[in-house]
Amino acid sequence: MALRAYLIKNGYKTSENGGNVQVIPAQNPDILTMMVKKDIDGAWIPEPWGAKLVNEANGKIFLDERDLWPGGKFVTALIVVRADYLENHPDVIKKLLVAHVDETIWINNNQDEAIKTFNEQNKKLTGKTIPINELQEAFSRMEITYDPVKKLTLQICR
Repeated sequence: MALRAYLIKNGYKTSENGGNVQVIPAQNPDILTMMVKKDIDGAWIPEPWGAKLVNEANGKIFLDERDLWPGGKFVTALIVVRADYLENHPDVIKKLLVAHVDETIWINNNQDEAIKTFNEQNKKLTGKTIPINELQEAFSRMEITYDPVKKLTLQICR
């Protein structure tokens, strides 16, 4: 969605709207493969995949999404709950949010250990790890926060 909004704002049209920009939805690992094979010219991708494209596919950062948002802050993931679930299970939601805040604080206070732990879990899930230098590079472009940037979130949802 962010890519499509950027294209429209900058005067580009996607091929399905009569333009010459083709947007191909793809999974992050597939995007890396397509860039390596030169099947695509660019990608709008989250970290650590941006770092992977730079390091493994000879990619260049054309646009840092932080430059598009006030103060360089934007939401990449947001915890949302149905009102009826919150009403019926406030204890569950409270525990989830407390755990989320605790983990976020831990990550920010223990970045090297967080990167190591991320890689261990990634290997369990995918069978692969990400080079430490790529994760460090990715972390340098991210702000890990539990604050959903309330003002921006309200603007996006309207």
